[in-house]
Amino acid sequence: MITLRSYQKEGVKFFAESTRRGVHGVIFDEDPGLGKTIQALTCAELLMRKGANVLYITRKTLDIQVIDEAIRMGMKPLKFKGNTTQIFEQIKSVPKRTGTLVVVKNGAFRSRSNLK
Repeated sequence: MITLRSYQKEGVKFFAESTRRGVHGVIFDEDPGLGKTIQALTCAELLMRKGANVLYITRKTLDIQVIDEAIRMGMKPLKFKGNTTQIFEQIKSVPKRTGTLVVVKNGAFRSRSNLK
């Protein structure tokens, strides 16, 4: 079991309260070693418990870490490979409202048109 630090709990609490109010956003931080992955995955888990599918976009060099952490937390993340078109087709194939975590490298999202 993963134990969050106090500042991580504050961030997750803020995320949960914002989500309840219908405010969606992202927490950014550049300092290494603060536990951003665990915090983000905890927020993802809150959404997944409600049946939401979560798309976790990560840098190419961090995708393995994200997947390893998710597995340690008891999740079963999906990781899709291929070119941008193939990745998008795989994402679209995930059944809606199944509480699924999909981890994708950010290269597929270099163009804003891909987010539509």
